[in-house]
Amino acid sequence: MKSKDVDRRSIWLLAKEYLSSPYVTFECVGASHDLSGRMVSNILWRGIAENILSTTVAEAVYSKIIHSSYRGRTARANRWDDAFDKRQETREKMTKKLAMFKEWEKLLVYRTEHYDEYVASCESPSSLEEINERLNKLREIIPHYASALR
Repeated sequence: MKSKDVDRRSIWLLAKEYLSSPYVTFECVGASHDLSGRMVSNILWRGIAENILSTTVAEAVYSKIIHSSYRGRTARANRWDDAFDKRQETREKMTKKLAMFKEWEKLLVYRTEHYDEYVASCESPSSLEEINERLNKLREIIPHYASALR
């Protein structure tokens, strides 16, 4: 098994278990899930880098790591800094997508409110039903992106 094969819910559960006590290590968490400590480390790294874990949880994991004896290994500690760099890249992409979705939502709202003008200015306009369907899908997606960026 590889860390990329682990689902989001499992990543959350492993992070919760890792943060449950100051004395819990990657090895402790791994032992209860039949995983190696390194695998738990890789999974939590992915949770941070891919913005799966909330900012609060990601920072708590990072803080626990840098205040442990693990921090003494500079190369490995730098790896966790890289996770936050990747996280920032992911968040920037999500921010751009969210802005695009919000602009698209405004456009679709405008089209529904001014449907007659839209039909007159377009060669092959979408039906009002299709526009509303797209608008509803966007309104489902936007909150997910917004909550992921908190």
